[in-house]
Formats: sequence, C-alpha cells, structure tokens
Amino acid sequence: MLEALFLALTVIYLLYLAAGTTTFYLPFPAWFDRALLRSMACVAALRWLLTGPRRWDPWLSAAMAAVYYMVFRATGYRFLVYLGVLTVGLAGIDYRRILRDYLLAIGAFSCATVVAALTGAITNFVYTTSGGALRSSWGFCYPTDFASIVLYALLALWVVWRKLPDWAMLAPCLAFILLAKYIARSDTSYICGLLFAGLIFYHALERRVIARRAGLRWISRGSDILLIIAFPLCASVMFLLMAAYRRGMGVGVRLDGLMSSRLSLAVDAWRLHGLRAFGTPFEQNGSGFSTFANANYNFIDSSYPLILLRYGWALLLALGALWGWTVYRAIKCGDRRLALVMGLIAVHSFSEHHFIEANYNLLLVMPFAAYAAHPVKAEAGSRTRRNRALYALAVTLAIGAALYLSLPRLLSWLKTVLQSMGLCGGGANGWRVLWMLTGGLALFAAACWSLYRIVGATLARAGMR
Repeated sequence: MLEALFLALTVIYLLYLAAGTTTFYLPFPAWFDRALLRSMACVAALRWLLTGPRRWDPWLSAAMAAVYYMVFRATGYRFLVYLGVLTVGLAGIDYRRILRDYLLAIGAFSCATVVAALTGAITNFVYTTSGGALRSSWGFCYPTDFASIVLYALLALWVVWRKLPDWAMLAPCLAFILLAKYIARSDTSYICGLLFAGLIFYHALERRVIARRAGLRWISRGSDILLIIAFPLCASVMFLLMAAYRRGMGVGVRLDGLMSSRLSLAVDAWRLHGLRAFGTPFEQNGSGFSTFANANYNFIDSSYPLILLRYGWALLLALGALWGWTVYRAIKCGDRRLALVMGLIAVHSFSEHHFIEANYNLLLVMPFAAYAAHPVKAEAGSRTRRNRALYALAVTLAIGAALYLSLPRLLSWLKTVLQSMGLCGGGANGWRVLWMLTGGLALFAAACWSLYRIVGATLARAGMR
C-alpha cells in the first residue's frame, strides 16, 4: 500500500515539475508544494522503517538524502529536498514499475502540451536561427528542452517495453531524429538521436552475434566498463576542455564556438563563484519562455559544471559513484537496454543540463530501486519473425497514412472548438484544456487497445497470431 501511495505521489510531483517547463502556466495553490513534500517525506520514512533498516542499502539511501539536504541548506534550492525524499522512497520498488509510471505521467502530459500548442490553446514559441530557419518548442519553454523530454521518454519506452523488438524502435527513433533536426533544431538531441539508433543496432548485434560467440564477448565486457565509467569519463573530458579554454588553447576556443559557448559560460561561472563542497547559489538567465534572446545569458547548459559549481563537488562525486553503481546493477540483472540508456544519458548531459532534473532523468533517484533479473523469452523462428515484421510494417504504414491524412483536419477542428470556447492562454483555462486533451488521449488509447485485443482474439480463434 505504501509503495503504491508513494508512486502515486511521485507521479503528481512529476506532473508538477512538467507543468513548470511548459507554457500551460497552470496555477497551483500556495500550500500545494509544502503539502506534497510533507506527504512524500512521511510515506518515504514509513517505507524506510518497514523495509528493514538493518540492511545496508536503506542507510546508504538515507546518506544520499542527507547529501541532498546539506546542499539544500547551503544553496536554498528546494527541489534538492525532493530528490532526497525520492531517493529514499523509491528504494526497493521494481525499477520497471517506476519507469512505467514516469512514462505514463510525462508521456501523457507532453502529448497534451504538444496538441494544445498546435491548436493555439497555449503559447507555442517559435524562434529563428541565424540562417533564417524556424525552431519550434511546441508548448515547451525552449526547443532544446522539448527535444530532450522526447528523447528521455523514448529511452524509457525502450527500457520498459521489453517485448518491443529492437528494429521496431528504429521508427520512433527516426521520427525523433527528424524532429530534433528540423523542428527543435537541437544539435545535442540530434547527435544523441543518431547515437540512440547506433545503440539499438548494437543491442541487436549483441544479442544475435556477440553473445553467441565466445571469441567476441570481450566486446560486451569492454562496453560494460565504458558504460559504468561514462559519468566520470564525460565529466573529466568536460573539465579538461574548460581548463583548455581557460588557458586560451586553440582546441578549447574552437570547441567553445561549436558548442554554443558552453565552455566559456562555465568558465566564467567558475571564476565568479569558485568551488565549494555543497555548492554556491547563483541566478541563471536563459532564453526560455521568450522568443527573444536574453542579452545577459549566462545559463550553464552542461550538467557536469552545473552540478560542480551550483550544487558542489560533494554532490558531483556522490552522483558519479551512484550512477556507475546503478549501471553495474542493470548489467548484473541482464537489462542491457537500461545500461545502454544510462550511458547515453551521460553523453547527453555533456551538453545539456537535465541530468539533475527528475522530470527528465528519474533514473537519478533510482539507485536503490529493485533491479531483479527478468527472464527473456526465446525468439521465434526466422519465418515467424519475418511474418511478424511484415504485419508490423503493414500496420505501421497504415497508422502513418491515417495520421498523415487526418491530423491536419483534426487539429484544425480542435483549434476551432477550443477557441470558440475561449480556452486559450493557460492559467485556469490551461487546466480545462489539459483535462480535456488528457481525457481525449486516454479514450483514444483505450479504443486502440480494445481494437488490438479484438483483432488478436479474432486471429487467435482462426489459429493465427
């Protein structure tokens, strides 16, 4: 009961965070944040007491929560207390169940945000690049944040949906690459989308070739080591590049230009604030929630210098150790997808600041979750796989054609309805639009699932699968 209650509170907190990164501008009561934090802390404490403090891992989760709290005391950033509570409260819960709830909350909210932006119900910021091309955030505060939230959702989907074949994941991965390249125009997410496609191919190769040949298993062992040390490795490379830029070396200056001043802004913050064990509070000015660039832009986009400077080297070391340990647990339980995903998140954090944000990277607070082994069913024969692939391709093409033909008219109809009802501009109207769109998406998903079950039962009766 406590496990289910804490997961429900976690979903509410994720929705609360997601609302702050979109242009819904949803109003929350003044007491909401304090009541939510107290409720989560009470349930987490009860779970800690009842799940056996005589073991070592509950004490380690409490120690990590204490680190978050000390950083909060030094900086005043309240979300750090939530991270500590989540680290304790999610201990011992099946990691797949946590990721399913994350995917349900963030996926549904993101879909509703996109539809609301495309129908004009909430603000959809559009930007222009230096070359005159358009960038769109589709209802999110900034295009790079929009691309990042979609990437994290796809990574969670690949981990959670074990029955989804690797080749089938390439279709949404390709769609994301196009979105990152031509809609959000986020170089980091575009590169990580390509890397994600490469990881999908590698995972398929590992299962079908490497795992079956003893002479090639050194490749898997080498990749395991790289995945475990990905966090400290990427952090070290970032700090070395910052040092190169600070000394005026050519490689640092050139890379700073290619990385949109990510090195110079981090070095400037380093000079201003220095290094402390539990961080230094300072304001960051970005260009989110605006169509105009901020003249005083000083936002540190890379997660590694951001954690080091703003939240302290003690938290950076603790996160690096726990991240590597979580990857090791994923490898030991046989979930290669999760290990690969965590390696990609470490690479993505090299150029984006979302590593320490729970509504993007919930794996951050899941080092003490239950990582039990899950059996993998034997693959079907080649003919059966070929038939399934053909059926899946036909269904995918049919769904794609239906969406291509119906979406423009459907969005236009929704825009007319929402504007005629005066449900525009966010705020209280944002709540109404969110409930309407979420309910509509839920009904659509239920209808698709019912149709799938009916077709499956009909085919099974006929002796087909």
